[in-house]
Amino acid sequence: MCEYCHQSVGHDPSCPEYRQEASGRCALCGEPICSGESIILTEGGPLHYDCFKETPTVDLLDLLGLKTKIA
Repeated sequence: MCEYCHQSVGHDPSCPEYRQEASGRCALCGEPICSGESIILTEGGPLHYDCFKETPTVDLLDLLGLKTKIA
């Protein structure tokens, strides 16, 4: 819950934490992508750059539809 506007999902437009959604939702975390955030565009949907950096490689490969196997 936001300490300023007391919303449990999103923020009231008058809240100092409110940022306008610009590019839909991150395919990894499901949170809105807001104007000014760094993103990566993929066929699986947009990703926050920070989510991308923190996600294990195997999970990123799955998200991008790439398969791994042992030779």
